[in-house]
Amino acid sequence: MNNFVLVHIGDSVPRHLKVCIQQILNTNKNADIILASNLNIRAPGVHCININKLSYKETGGYFQNNSDPLWITSLKRIFILDSIIQKFNLKNTIHFDNDVLVFHDISEIKHLLSAPLYMTPHKLTEFTFGLCYEKKPALYPLFQKKSIS
Repeated sequence: MNNFVLVHIGDSVPRHLKVCIQQILNTNKNADIILASNLNIRAPGVHCININKLSYKETGGYFQNNSDPLWITSLKRIFILDSIIQKFNLKNTIHFDNDVLVFHDISEIKHLLSAPLYMTPHKLTEFTFGLCYEKKPALYPLFQKKSIS
């Protein structure tokens, strides 16, 4: 079974989030979908969690001197994702940006995601959370190393 965890932080629910969820439901019949948001969202077939009821570090001290709202929101999303994975002890967790559309059952490509933690390569030494796959909780140990600033 695959666990899809989506995180939405905003003032309203964008149409692309609804389409993203519908595509997951259409193509991954055995998937569990968790949607964490600051909004009170209800969606059929989706376990919705209000992020205000989660325990997580805002940014864990990373990027303290960065005032770019995109980076701050992206980092917050990663900590929320980690909090959900830890809280529910999720395995085989897939997370991606909410504007991504899935057209196949993820089980068909899991063999390509062989590492315990897979993230989308951006550059040789940089990765993004455009797509993240965790076989078992793997993010938490990375956050214990506060060498990023």
